[in-house]
Amino acid sequence: MLRDKKKLFNEWAETYNKDVKNTYINNDYPFCGYKETLKLITDYVHENKLNTVVEMGIGTGVLSKQLYDKGHFIIGVDFSTKMIDHAFALMPNAKFINTDFKSSVQYMNNNSIDCFIFSYAIHHLSAFQQYSLLRLLDYKLKKGGVIIIGDVMRKSPQELKQLEKRYKEIWDTDEHYPTQDDYRKNLYDIYKVSYAETSHCAGVIVLEK
Repeated sequence: MLRDKKKLFNEWAETYNKDVKNTYINNDYPFCGYKETLKLITDYVHENKLNTVVEMGIGTGVLSKQLYDKGHFIIGVDFSTKMIDHAFALMPNAKFINTDFKSSVQYMNNNSIDCFIFSYAIHHLSAFQQYSLLRLLDYKLKKGGVIIIGDVMRKSPQELKQLEKRYKEIWDTDEHYPTQDDYRKNLYDIYKVSYAETSHCAGVIVLEK
């Protein structure tokens, strides 16, 4: 399965930005609210002076490039070499880790990261894998550090189910979208969880250490 996903994203790298843009323009799932989501994330990071930023699933680097240009130190994680090639061309002084999310953690020092970002990426993990990974990242965050997740999401599982029904013909059942309520229920002991809606099918969750 992992090999198949690597192949998919390596092949998708050349047209990824164009495909996202077309879906965004049509205001359709899954990228409705994409630009608003990215803006909310980058504004939050810059305004809160979160200098060392790890983007998990950096893709072609569209989001991180905005922070890179403002002087943030970027570490990009992605298992697709082709995606990293595109991101490196935009950010030659950034650091890149070419592996999966969980394996990348071993290359980061404890208490060294100001912010982790997942932009339309964490849904590739099951709910259990998401919670396990987010608990691991707690050790890597500095005091006051945050994890920011922008994705297809809703406030509650019930609202997410309604969204699934709305887009039942094209809904990707292999992806596992987060909700504020589920994150609060499963991560309340280590993170303060907040949520902001950016469109009828997208939002941003912030986990404060």
